[in-house]
Amino acid sequence: EEAERHLREVIRIDAGIVDAHYALGLLIAEDMERMPDAEACFAEAARMLPEALASAHTSPDTEGAVHSPGLTHGPTLFDFSDAPRIYYNYGLSLQHQERWEDAEGPLLQALELQPGSTEFVQTLGILYSQWERPDRGLAMTSDQLRQSAPQPMLINLHLTFLIQLDRWDDAESFLER
Repeated sequence: EEAERHLREVIRIDAGIVDAHYALGLLIAEDMERMPDAEACFAEAARMLPEALASAHTSPDTEGAVHSPGLTHGPTLFDFSDAPRIYYNYGLSLQHQERWEDAEGPLLQALELQPGSTEFVQTLGILYSQWERPDRGLAMTSDQLRQSAPQPMLINLHLTFLIQLDRWDDAESFLER
């Protein structure tokens, strides 16, 4: 409760702090019954993220970090590798609310920023299964197989979608490769 109050106060003082919205979303998401509230925090962080990153510049003395007053309060460093997780958690919060179509966009944005992420691919695969959209799942796994070395999880997802689409011949030829 104290951490949540603190983060809400930070946001009240400066609503433009991406990190504060994201951290509040993570904190609230621990209680599944409050997922709509967490989603709102992730949505706000995701909404602000593109502009904040566009205005950021890489600090010459800190490899991989971004220096920007728009990401955190004051001139501090933001690790760009956190950006995909903002989209991922936003999509995940929507997925937990069974808002499949809404969840797809943020999850695809996360995967675009971190191509080949096993976690993001697997979550998208689960989304497409829950949403009963094996066609989209197959397109995503096909794309991932073209971009990276096949991993067991990706192979299993790809085969699952082929089978769900009754493409048994394609599944058999895929296994023979």
